[in-house]
Amino acid sequence: MNSSPPSGQQGVVTHTPTNQGEPCEWTTVHGTEAQHAEGARKLLAGPQESWIRYDGTAMAAMELDRTGEKVELTTRSMHLENGGEGDDRSAREMYRVLAALPADGEQTLQVLREKNAIADPKGVPQAENDYSEISVLLGADVMPSKGLASLYRALATLPDGTVVDHLVETASGRRAIALDYHTRDGNPGTEGTLRDQWLLDPQTYRVLGMRMVVGEKVAGGGSLIATAVVDRAGDRG
Repeated sequence: MNSSPPSGQQGVVTHTPTNQGEPCEWTTVHGTEAQHAEGARKLLAGPQESWIRYDGTAMAAMELDRTGEKVELTTRSMHLENGGEGDDRSAREMYRVLAALPADGEQTLQVLREKNAIADPKGVPQAENDYSEISVLLGADVMPSKGLASLYRALATLPDGTVVDHLVETASGRRAIALDYHTRDGNPGTEGTLRDQWLLDPQTYRVLGMRMVVGEKVAGGGSLIATAVVDRAGDRG
């Protein structure tokens, strides 16, 4: 995860291809608020896209070509499974973990602590470590309903979680339930504390995104626009 949030919110679109009975995902990212860009970089302003395979062997994105005058689909190989690239995991590995979580919140926490997919830093309260594990899984590209329910129940056992008393608007213009969590000091030069705000679909309770908020001001984050199953990078469902 990028420790320096963008100046504006981003939107996310996910596409998932299938291969021999198992989805081989590609994730498309569409930004709803463009970053400042000059010259050829303006070609990348606004909605952006990227794809990642379900098995974690490749990712693709729309990037500037060598001339810097047009965008093209660029693909690179990866090896996310079995710890091939540190803490990162493939969507397939994430799905298997999520599908196997127990229904009970406390039991889910115990399972996540035993797996300890993200190394716990020394001197950090257990609740913060638990939150880090849950937040990574909440961002999974392929989410089984059972696993999502388990994560919500586990999150509900942690301190400092608050549901905002009104719907908010995401970066992609959708209305969402906002769950504030994990209050901490803001970046140097900012006033107030920085909060993670999870954005949930009010009908399905699926995660639409997460943003960082200082006071009433959004400091950065991302939100989902759409998801689809596709056969290859570059397809949009």
